[in-house]
Formats: sequence, C-alpha cells, structure tokens
Amino acid sequence: MKKLDNVVVPKKSVLKKLYDKLEINKNSLGTGWSVNNCWFYIIMLKIKETYILDKFNNNSICRTNSSWGISKDLTQMSLLPTISINKKSIPFVIILKITQRCNLNCKYCYSKTKSNIISSNIIDIICNKILSFKKPVQIIFHGGEPLLEFNKIKYIVLKLKDKNNISFSVQTNGILLSKSVIDFFKNYNVNVCISIDGPKEFHNLYRKNFNKVYNSIKTCKNLGLEPSLICVLNNLSVKKPEVIFNFIKKLNIKRFKFNLIDSDKLEYTCNDVFSFYKKLFELIIKNNLCDNFKIYDLTLSNLAKKLLFGITTDYCNIFNCGAGKDLISIAVNGDVYPCDYFCEFGDFKLGNIKFIDLNKIPRNKEFEIIFDNNLKKCSDCVFQDFVYCNCVAKSYFYGNKYCEFWKKLINFIMLKIYNNISDVGLLINSW
Repeated sequence: MKKLDNVVVPKKSVLKKLYDKLEINKNSLGTGWSVNNCWFYIIMLKIKETYILDKFNNNSICRTNSSWGISKDLTQMSLLPTISINKKSIPFVIILKITQRCNLNCKYCYSKTKSNIISSNIIDIICNKILSFKKPVQIIFHGGEPLLEFNKIKYIVLKLKDKNNISFSVQTNGILLSKSVIDFFKNYNVNVCISIDGPKEFHNLYRKNFNKVYNSIKTCKNLGLEPSLICVLNNLSVKKPEVIFNFIKKLNIKRFKFNLIDSDKLEYTCNDVFSFYKKLFELIIKNNLCDNFKIYDLTLSNLAKKLLFGITTDYCNIFNCGAGKDLISIAVNGDVYPCDYFCEFGDFKLGNIKFIDLNKIPRNKEFEIIFDNNLKKCSDCVFQDFVYCNCVAKSYFYGNKYCEFWKKLINFIMLKIYNNISDVGLLINSW
C-alpha cells in the first residue's frame, strides 16, 4: 500500500455528502461516531485495501454488548491492543475543590489563590449525594493544593470507599507527599498525579521547589505507589522533547501528560508544539517497540482512541465536551460549575450542591450561549468532535490559540494510522 505524505482534509459539508453515501449500518456505531468521523472511515478503507465505498466491510469496526472494539482481523494481527470501552462504565467526574490555599505561587496557574477551605458540612452533603447516586463516580481532589487539607481528603475517602464504582484521584504539586500520605493513597487506591515540568532548569522556571517534588516522586515509587505526571510545557522544554522524555523515563513513570500554557500571550507557536509532539510520538514508539517498560502520553493515547474507537475515557473528550453533563466542578463553598476552568466565575454557576440532584444537573444560560456559539464558529470544521481543539472554556477565555496545533496533530495521527497502524497501537494504553 502506497504511503501518504500528507492528507487534505475536506470541509465538513463535503464529508456530509460522503457520509450519506457510506453503505454501512450507522446505527450500530452508536453515539461516538458522526459526520466528523467520516474521514476516519476513508482511512480505514485504505487500511483494509478497499478503495470502493460501497464495498466497505462493516465488520472492521464492531460494537458488542455496548462495548467498543476493533474487529478480530486487526487485533489478532497485533496491530492494535484489544480495548473495550463500555459507555455505562465511564464515570461521572466531580472535580472537588478542597481548598483555595496553595503552598506555591506558580506564574501560569489559572486558579485563584485564596484562604477558603471546604467545610465539614459541605463535605457531608456531597458525600451523601454521591452515596445515593447510582452511576460510577470519579472524584478528583483539587485546589489550590489539596494536600494542605489531607485530613478532609482522608475523611471523604473513608466515608465513600465502600460505594460501588467509585474512584479517587488527587492533583498535587507533590511537596506534601509524606510517607503516611503515600501509604494511605496506596492502601485505598487513590490515583496520584504530580505536577512537575521536567528537569530542574525546566521546572524551576515557573514553579520552584524542584528537589522536593522530585524526591516525592522517588518516594512514591519506592513505596509502591505509581504516580502519573502533568508537565506544563514552557518556552525551554518545548524545544527539547528528548530531554524531558528521558527525564520521565529515568523516573520509571508510565503515564504522563503535557499541558499547554493558557494565557493571552503565547510562550511558543503552534508549530513549536506540533514539532514537540511529533518527536514525542517517535520517542514513545521507539521505546514501546524495544523496551518492556511501556510509556504513555495520555494526550496521544486519547487522540488515538478517539480516532480508532470513536470514544475515549478522557473526561473532556468523552462525548465531545462533557462540561456540566459528564463532569462538574464543586467550589469550596459548594457552588457547582460546568468545569474547572469556569469554577468561581459566578455567571456560569449551575447552583449549589445543597440543592442540586446529581441525576439532573441544571443548565446555565450563559454557558449554553457560549457553548452554542463555539459550535457555530466551528460548524464547518471536520475536527469539531475533538474537544482538544474546540474547548469551550479555552476558546472563551483565551481565544483557543492552539487550534491549528491540534488540527495538525490529529491529521498527523491519521496519517500514521494509514501508513502504519501498528505504530499508533503502541501509543494506546489499555486502561
């Protein structure tokens, strides 16, 4: 099969006509698929070496028992990992602000640093509502720095630990990860995500306290807790993907994610970020081909899942934007917002948790307006289904300056699917 060097992605209006002609059972594909995924169908046709649309083998993509998966002919050839994503098992995500206090003052942080702490009364109200909520729930303890109020986290975990289908995560700068805290998180399966921006010269550019964070990561590993990492790309690290990749690999970290700086003034261009991810792609593929210790960047993994399976477990990208539907953020005073970016912006408040039924999250008129405007703005874009390049919050606050980068990255992965699908399979984690 001839390799492609580039892909010209047609406009959505053109795809709509093509989508209508596809002789496949569209109903069997479920809500994860849409006109925007039509370009994926074309790539899959070429992978199958079937170039005539009306001969499309509908078994290439299958759905059984409400679970998604690529059919046996691809998985048995070890081109892709066998993955099954059941929509009913995808959790409702609650980003819970434990405190607004923080022991750092990172230059790029979007959170408003104040002294407020969540009250015991609000915690009990939240816990009681979760206990009577039938859907799976993921609680992400957030701040500020949530470990400043570790006892409150401990109280919530112990109160909810026996509920079926509940999971816990904590987003921390890592400084307060003592042995007793790590042991508790390990014993109760609390996922720990630590913020570190790479080696010392990268990290201390904005955050400081590198040695403390680095030692906390090593302590987690030594005590048998496997943390994941969030690294914010800055104007130094974006130019040195090999350095930051080798730093993460040396720490024996399996899962990591890079965040981009959200501000009115860009530190780097879309081309800089795209070049970083292209090199990161190569480094991960090379490692995962040759090394038993597999490494996964969650952004690349989730984009590959979205393209290959039509759905991901990433709470921002589950079914387009999950804000206010599959995800809420609860402030320290109990006020509920569509997502963490909108937290404490009163115009977007959904109500207070005291009066909200988790089974029936109220809508917010202001949020609905900007959500609809965002959809209209991108109405003829084939990438509209990919929230990474169509985030409502980032578009509203910052103008979504990275849109072109995300388009290039998605297009790049599409090319990799066409030219060597086994490479893309190496990007995907199985959880």
